[in-house]
Amino acid sequence: MASLEGVNRLSCEKFTCHQCEKNYSDDDVRKTWRCPDCGDYIYIYAEDADSNTRIVLLRKRASEVTEGDMVHLPGSLTKECNQVLGVRVIGNKLGLGLKGYGTYKISPEDPVNIRTGSW
Repeated sequence: MASLEGVNRLSCEKFTCHQCEKNYSDDDVRKTWRCPDCGDYIYIYAEDADSNTRIVLLRKRASEVTEGDMVHLPGSLTKECNQVLGVRVIGNKLGLGLKGYGTYKISPEDPVNIRTGSW
């Protein structure tokens, strides 16, 4: 399984597993973005002081993205996110149907930032 290290990030990120009620370091989670103890998704509390952005993210492989997820496209963590309307296979890529954007093609193993809220 490929590493999920190559993903857009904000300058300040804190990593929490709600299932285990534990915080983790970047080194603990950055290859899979899953809890090293229980395997659940890590919640990422991300902040960018320059833009006053405070968001909560999950990082998933593109193959794990589902309808209804709110996706931040590369370079847009401090901007709007797009709702996933559907996911389909297009050759060796996935096509994420994004509201207000259209189809975004991505490799199934590539990391995707999913917004779950803000703080």
